[in-house]
Amino acid sequence: MDVAGRWPIVGRSGELGSAATAIDPDGGRAGVVVAGGAGVGRTRLALEVLDAASRRGATTGWAVATAAASNVPLGPFAHLISIGSAPAPHAAVEQLLAAGQAGMVLGIDDAHLLDDWSAAFVHGIATRSAARLVVTLRAGVPAPDAITALWKDGLLARLDLVALSLDDVTELLTAVLEGPVESHTAARLWETTAGNAQYLRHLVEDERAAGRLATTLGVWRWQGEPQPAASLMELVAVRMGPLSAPVRHVLELLALAEPLDVGLLDGLVEPAAWEEVEQRQLVSVAAGSDGRLRARLTVPLHGYVLRSAMQSVRARRLRGVLAFSPAGGDIVRRAGLVLDSDVAPDPDLFAAAAAEALRRGELPLADRLARAGVGVDAELTLGKALAGQGRAGAAEALAAAASASAATGAQRLDAAIATATHRFGVGRPEEAERALHRVAGEDEAETTGAAFALLAGRPVEAERTARRVAGRGTPMGARAAAALVGALGSLGRAEEVRAVLPVALDAAARSPDAAHLRPMVWFGHVHALRQAGLITEAADAARRYRAAAGSVPVLREKGTLIEAVVALDRGELTSAVDLLREAAAGLHGNDPDNWGFRAFVAMAAAHGMAGDAEAAQVALEQARARYGPTVALFAPELALAAAWGAAAEGVLTEAVAAAHEAASLARGSGRLAAEVEALHTAVRFGARDVAGRLAELACQVEGPRCELAALHSAALAAADGGRLDDVSVRWGELGALLLAADAAAQAAEVYQRAGLKGSAHVAAGRAQRWVNSCGPARTPALRATARRLPITAREREIAALVATGLSNLEIAKRLVVSVRTVEGHIYRACTKLDVPDRSALGALVRQAEAS
Repeated sequence: MDVAGRWPIVGRSGELGSAATAIDPDGGRAGVVVAGGAGVGRTRLALEVLDAASRRGATTGWAVATAAASNVPLGPFAHLISIGSAPAPHAAVEQLLAAGQAGMVLGIDDAHLLDDWSAAFVHGIATRSAARLVVTLRAGVPAPDAITALWKDGLLARLDLVALSLDDVTELLTAVLEGPVESHTAARLWETTAGNAQYLRHLVEDERAAGRLATTLGVWRWQGEPQPAASLMELVAVRMGPLSAPVRHVLELLALAEPLDVGLLDGLVEPAAWEEVEQRQLVSVAAGSDGRLRARLTVPLHGYVLRSAMQSVRARRLRGVLAFSPAGGDIVRRAGLVLDSDVAPDPDLFAAAAAEALRRGELPLADRLARAGVGVDAELTLGKALAGQGRAGAAEALAAAASASAATGAQRLDAAIATATHRFGVGRPEEAERALHRVAGEDEAETTGAAFALLAGRPVEAERTARRVAGRGTPMGARAAAALVGALGSLGRAEEVRAVLPVALDAAARSPDAAHLRPMVWFGHVHALRQAGLITEAADAARRYRAAAGSVPVLREKGTLIEAVVALDRGELTSAVDLLREAAAGLHGNDPDNWGFRAFVAMAAAHGMAGDAEAAQVALEQARARYGPTVALFAPELALAAAWGAAAEGVLTEAVAAAHEAASLARGSGRLAAEVEALHTAVRFGARDVAGRLAELACQVEGPRCELAALHSAALAAADGGRLDDVSVRWGELGALLLAADAAAQAAEVYQRAGLKGSAHVAAGRAQRWVNSCGPARTPALRATARRLPITAREREIAALVATGLSNLEIAKRLVVSVRTVEGHIYRACTKLDVPDRSALGALVRQAEAS
């Protein structure tokens, strides 16, 4: 019963505890029956229980029942008793007792397969307390009466195992793969295997070996469709059991096109076969939102196996049958079935379906369908699908070909806008604007130009243009509302965003470019809310948008990124970093809109807030490598991320300067709400010279964030601990927990300097309580409170750089001061801290940082 090579056991702590209690001699029971479906981990749990008993000093035994050995009475127990003379069950129990095994813990696997004498023997062990029992059996399968009586008569406790939950699977995958797992990957593996631990292990091992389950930027992701290995296909075949031709026909139809409307299946399958698959629980039926019953395979993995085993000729014929039956479904589903069937191709169907797949964000499918279509519209759709998958060069070539072949003004306009979009996306904004000039005056061109202006860092211009188009009342005016939300969001005008949001959301969802417009609207809305300080409302909206993204690639990652940014505002650093890492990994290599830049900017800030200077620097380098004209709007955020990187190193002079740079960039582009955030960050670093500007902005920027930032700055400048305490509470009420912690920490520092040790202790405790809700935060304010080294801020800054190993000359260059100034600060710090030299000073700072 060596556990080497087993996967960790997760999600079973309660069951393990109950089983341990059941086999305890003082527990009042003779043991436990562990029941459950195939592959849920019955055997594994039983072995864990026996292993634990063995570690406590108990003698253990293990017996396995099999169908093949069921004709040998007492055969599974031949290694425990002598069956040469075929003793009766009661005599076998006496043998066990005579051998002095009364304290044994005996595991019996698959007891439902025991012959009658073996079952009677097990029952006798329980009644005579000849051993403690751990018995497993398959739920829903007939078992001998003597085994059933074990729990019905109360001799043994019964535990019913269910499939692993999504949380269990996520925890298990993280442990097995030794690294973070993308949430979509965990959910997909859980859904595919229906939480069956045995299926999960086989699938993970096979997909990892095939390279489809692999790491991207340190995150495990599962891409592509599984191709079950022979061992997994054999296991699934055994679990499904024998399939008659009519039953297999039902399952194959579902494998090719699930879910299927139950009513529409009536003319395609035999009623008796349908009843059998339901009775054997091979399919599940549930009502959809429209009230109609739809059928799916109970375990999606069965569908992959059925498709892999199906002959291609049969699969193509069945897809053709489904495509032209009422089960064919909407245009995208029908076109996909036709494309892979034996029926005559329909280029017009493929072109129309490709456009709809593009609108939904299903880019690979749009790519396939558009290639099967004909005409300019199909070429334009294919180009957009390729651009969305990061293949800008091929997309631009298709746009040029479509422009040359265009027969209508609408096609020429679409081709020009596609060309401009591709050129802007690869960092050629001047060429993009020239392409738009060819169709100047068209609403579509102006709306596209507004989007370009926004991303290029001209949100005021973007707002003006989008508002002008939206006000014309044309169909494109509704689409312009989407660009308007993005512009207003960047400007922090939450109330105006609320006013135009319903129109923008509807227009974005209906647009052929919905995959790009929807996240623009989502980000703009959430950005406006969080900049205004409406953190709870922003978090609710971010969760809705992430859910709306579903499992559509790229759209899913953008929704994840939006939720991560709000988590960062809330101070939930661990969650924010996990989400950002996941978003960055998903966007890697498939990010035509360069949202990965935003992910790394936020990640650098998050690591900086956690005090991890090295990780912050790595993320900052990734962000800088992605910076360009298509993301110039976020130049203030990049500067602010650099400020947090410097703060993590302890170089607060540099951090404050970078925060001021961020504020200047924001002010220059009209982003006053972003200026507030940058200036308030400087306050969190200890700056006392921005209270006046924040007071001015409080009259111009809407929402509670600016007002509270101004109060925070004024309280710090006045060294007013009481007002800082009040600010801390108000930040907490807004849901900005890390801001609350910083204000409380600064209050503690002010109290300490004033000799009010009791008040300092209370404020520090409040800061720690906020931090406990945030995660591993180590902002400058929190670190200063934790260290409490009796030196000045400047001495602390230089001591922190000494601790990193920099020489006096390197420190002087970093801080733009003289070497003599650095030496003087080091001397005074050593004197105050009673340490002999700079080496000891560095060691003391490192020790304080680690505490």
